[in-house]
Amino acid sequence: KNIGGVVVDENLPDLSGLTLVTLLKRMKPEVEIIFTTACHDPQKEIDARLVGILYYGVKPVDWPLLGQIVERTLTKQNKTLLLSNH
Repeated sequence: KNIGGVVVDENLPDLSGLTLVTLLKRMKPEVEIIFTTACHDPQKEIDARLVGILYYGVKPVDWPLLGQIVERTLTKQNKTLLLSNH
């Protein structure tokens, strides 16, 4: 599939969101990743940004802002968005 972006939550049942982000970026470095979490952890945000996320959002998610980021990114790439949730 021609996926341009993925929304990943930090809290996943089988692994951490940061681990998933790291694996995704290794496999497809061009994929944009929006990372969400319930609790802001400054070190985790730094780690996620170093891996190459596009946006780090703390819940509750700012949906209008997230929508703008997604729309801008996908319009630029002409791709689709894959949503992951548990």
